[in-house]
Amino acid sequence: MNEPEILKIALATCVATVVCFFTAMTGSGSGLILVPLLTFLGLHPVQAIAIHKFEATFWTFTSAIRYVKNKQVHTKDLLWYLLVGGFGAFLGARFIHLISDDQLKLIVGILIFVVATWMLFSKHKAEAKQAPPWKRLLLIASMLGFGIYEGIFGAGNGYFIAALFLTVVGSSELKTVGMITVQAIVWNLVAVLTHFSYGSLVLSYAIPVAIGASVGAWFGAGFAIHKGAKFVRWIIIIGSFIAGLAMLLSR
Repeated sequence: MNEPEILKIALATCVATVVCFFTAMTGSGSGLILVPLLTFLGLHPVQAIAIHKFEATFWTFTSAIRYVKNKQVHTKDLLWYLLVGGFGAFLGARFIHLISDDQLKLIVGILIFVVATWMLFSKHKAEAKQAPPWKRLLLIASMLGFGIYEGIFGAGNGYFIAALFLTVVGSSELKTVGMITVQAIVWNLVAVLTHFSYGSLVLSYAIPVAIGASVGAWFGAGFAIHKGAKFVRWIIIIGSFIAGLAMLLSR
């Protein structure tokens, strides 16, 4: 490995550490920075996404440990979310080459702006002790779509899931982010294994970037838990606007 390549890996690792400090507070968003960066450094877009899925598996795991330890995870129907979303992630990673990247970024970027605006002006719904069956089925069914998008690209996915849970069942911000990180472990792992089977995962980049991301996420999750739900809600809203803008500008 030559010196320029080592410098590229070091840059990607440092950026991942900083980025994942903040994304650990929202459960999403690292791909909005890392995927464009990795492609700029010379990697194929599919390789960049595969590396992002690899690092995301690790940073969500380290941050999930802190959320679970502090009992800040929405656990109702979580197993169904993992199974349905995991199947969707497999489908998304399997058929990623069939979708136009620019069209996907345009649609998702606009949708993230809409979601951020919605969350900014919507009143916080009180957390439901027992959600009605139709709401539970809606959330479970929606995980297939979220999982497919996770397998294709995934950046900004957590913002959509957070908005859905905060408005439909009123899950607390911390428990929602905790749940997103837990299910993201499974979804990203499915996508990583699928990418690996197709030879898209460049381990010389993926391993150091994942280490940096994990360190950043560990401290970011702890900071979010310390600051509380209201702080996390504003981080989600601000992060959503930034994520939407980043996605539109990366086209």
